[in-house]
Amino acid sequence: VDPKFRVPVRPSKLDAFAQKLSDWLRVEAGKSRKQRRTAKQMHADLVVLGTPMAALRAWLTQLRTCSAPVVWLCKGFEAPAPGQTYGLLGHEVCAQVAPGLCAGVLSGPSFAVEVARGQPSALVAASADTALRQLLVQAFHSSALRVYENPDVVGVEVGGAVKNVLAIATGLCDGLALGLNARAALITRGLAEITRLGLAL
Repeated sequence: VDPKFRVPVRPSKLDAFAQKLSDWLRVEAGKSRKQRRTAKQMHADLVVLGTPMAALRAWLTQLRTCSAPVVWLCKGFEAPAPGQTYGLLGHEVCAQVAPGLCAGVLSGPSFAVEVARGQPSALVAASADTALRQLLVQAFHSSALRVYENPDVVGVEVGGAVKNVLAIATGLCDGLALGLNARAALITRGLAEITRLGLAL
C-alpha cells in the first residue's frame, strides 16, 4: 500500500482500557472458578461477549440467570452436534441454553483492531428488544463508529456469517488478477445470494 494512502494510527482511549482489561484478565485467570466474579456480582449494565462462536454456548450457559442484557460479537454457525446436519446461529444457541436472557448481536464488516484505533467503522445492533438496540447505539455510537439498529437478528447473523465466504472469494479474484469487473460482479451476485439465504431462513 502506498504510504500516502495509509490511515495514521491515532492514540485511542481504548489503548489504556485494553491495558487495564488485560491486567484484569491476567488476575482473573489466576483465580479458581469459585473466586471469579460473575456479571451479576459486578453489577454490569451490559455484557458483551467477544468469543469465538465455538465458545458462545458455554458462556451463555454461565450467564443464563444474568439480569443484564447480553450481546455477542462472534460471527458464523456453531459446529453441528452429533446427529445434526447443520450448525446453529447465535440466537438459536441462546434460545436453547438461556431463553430468558435479554440478548442480541453486534455485527458488521469490521476488524476489531481498526475499531480500537478509532478508524471509521460501521456496525449493526440487532435484537428483538427495542430497548436493547437503543442501549447498544447509545453505548457504542461515536464520531468514528456508526451503529445502526435492526430488529432482524436472523438476517444480521446470516449476513455476518456468509459475508466471510464472499470476502475469501473476492480475495481469490484479486489474487488471480481477474480484474475489477469480475470483482464487482462477484460482490454483486454474492450480495444477492446472501439476501436470498437470509429470506429463506
